[in-house]
Amino acid sequence: MRIRLILQARTSSSRLPAKVLLPLAGLPLAVLCAKRLARDGLEVVLATSTHPSDDLLCEMAREYGLAVHRGPLDDVLMRFVECAKDLADGDLIVRLTADNPVPDAAFVRLLLQSWKTSTVQYLGTASPIDGLPYGLSAEVFTVAALRAAEYGAANAHDREHVTSWIRKHLSCAIFDGCSVLGEGGLERLRCTIDTADDYHHAIALFQAIGGDPVSIDWRLLVDTLKGMPFSPVFRAPYRLSPQGIESRICLGTAQLGMTYGVTNSIGIPEEQASVELLREAIKHGVSWIDTAAAYGLAETRIGKALPAAEDGVRIVTKLSPLDELSAKSSSEFVNAAVDASVFRSLHALRRDRLDVVLLHRWTHRTAYGGVIWQRLNELKSEGVISELGASVYTPTEALLALDDPGVTHIQLPFNLLDHRWRSREFKESVARRADVRIHVRSVFLQGLLLHSGNYWPVWERHAQQWVYRLDRLVSELGRESKADLCLAYVLAQPWVDAAVLGVETSAQLIETLRMSCNRPLYADEIVVVDETLDGASERLLNPSKW
Repeated sequence: MRIRLILQARTSSSRLPAKVLLPLAGLPLAVLCAKRLARDGLEVVLATSTHPSDDLLCEMAREYGLAVHRGPLDDVLMRFVECAKDLADGDLIVRLTADNPVPDAAFVRLLLQSWKTSTVQYLGTASPIDGLPYGLSAEVFTVAALRAAEYGAANAHDREHVTSWIRKHLSCAIFDGCSVLGEGGLERLRCTIDTADDYHHAIALFQAIGGDPVSIDWRLLVDTLKGMPFSPVFRAPYRLSPQGIESRICLGTAQLGMTYGVTNSIGIPEEQASVELLREAIKHGVSWIDTAAAYGLAETRIGKALPAAEDGVRIVTKLSPLDELSAKSSSEFVNAAVDASVFRSLHALRRDRLDVVLLHRWTHRTAYGGVIWQRLNELKSEGVISELGASVYTPTEALLALDDPGVTHIQLPFNLLDHRWRSREFKESVARRADVRIHVRSVFLQGLLLHSGNYWPVWERHAQQWVYRLDRLVSELGRESKADLCLAYVLAQPWVDAAVLGVETSAQLIETLRMSCNRPLYADEIVVVDETLDGASERLLNPSKW
């Protein structure tokens, strides 16, 4: 059996152009990656494109004695097929990319050994599921599987990503990185080079070890990475669902489209700042974006920041409040208003399908004899909408939504002060609907829970007591701040799939995401919080009543 390592590279990367040519530990990045992989005699071929932009890369690679294959720029699958043309069906391909300098020959040997003891056609890493840092990655598959993909892959996505068709149609397994390393929690680390920050972090990593960069073992690099400050780009908490990897943080965008929140002193960010913030969230693994037709400029800014659907990123939007309707509106007029809201969102978000559409008001579920909900379901059956759900405000509304089989996504207000969701009835209803995704907003109660009593509504006579109790809990439970306490409480709830968090600046985003990586509260700590913070009024818990 022949084994060929194909190292994928191109110069025209969009986020960090020409990154494969950048020097790292005295060698161009692509060369360092190739030499680390070929260290014990493994055959390595640098596979790049025939585009003129890659001429310099090819020239440089050959100067270092690397084997080079050139193929199509966009049809990367064809590039791999051509590179493996001389191999037999039973031979093996190991796919790697030239922006990941940590994998080496020893790591590939472990992957190959694991593949040989399996019965699958494909074995690969899959951060974060595999427990490995993002960028410590490789894929092993047979040449026969590659040729099957060449025959079966018809869309641009499968042809660009090489192995996506194989993973969907053939026998596959995920490399068990946790067992190999004997520890977990490394999936939040990052050792790929996708941005300038990543590049500087990689420089610091190799400098921290010193010596010959080609011979450094991948385990030593990971051990050193653990002891370094958090990479500028780390992964937000996540969960595994039937739909795949979903972040437990959903970026709320009300602040990006209008002035929102009682403690907001910044106002609406500039458009470019909003675009950068959205892209920063995605870099950190945030896979949910929450918005609404009523959030001013938010949908338009999301469309500009993410003009094409990105892998794993889903957008939740809400139907317009439909304030233009009256009690006498005809069914035709109601349908037209629903269509106008949905297609305005499609246009603003620059999508041909909406991932999730929520009723902005639960009363719209039965309003006008159910016409609004019926029209949304028609749009769903036509492929305009993928999922339907509702934004609710009270447990009563939530229970009604959970009883509706057409609802698969619910957003509701919840925080450590909000005792309304502790009822047995609510938790049992949630347990019965495992197919329903629950996102919670108001984690900081519009920022109120993070500030002194001066920010609280003037009618709340117990404001200073609430502030005192929150500060005491921070101290007693060893949390770093009230924000950390609030996040740790919400993310500890087993029924909460994701917390919807809104920020005004990239600095706030990164700090909030960093805190979300902290340990959630233990069960006994939740009991302490519930007992300490019991008794908040309905008026305080519902900002619409402020």
